Amino acid sequence: MFNLNVKFIIYSGLLTLLIAYFIYHIVSANYGITSLISKRKSLEIIKIQTYDIENRVLHLQNSINKLTKVPYDLDLLDESARNLLGYKKRDEIVIDFK
Repeated sequence: MFNLNVKFIIYSGLLTLLIAYFIYHIVSANYGITSLISKRKSLEIIKIQTYDIENRVLHLQNSINKLTKVPYDLDLLDESARNLLGYKKRDEIVIDFK
């Protein structure tokens, strides 16, 4: 009788440790739930950054297409030259808010 109780206590203790071990690794190991949540957050941030970069690329491609057309868009060309090179007309006053 006494021997049976000791075995039961030892087996239930080992089973408890085994269950605790698996629960720990399910929750907080390298491939656990907390890692999954943090990687999903990182993925969302990267998706947002990718979307912003793709929009910037499309905007730049659109600007390039406007500048390389045979009948040039002179207003866009003038604005680009002014912004890039810092030119102004003689009768203009430029206020820089940087």
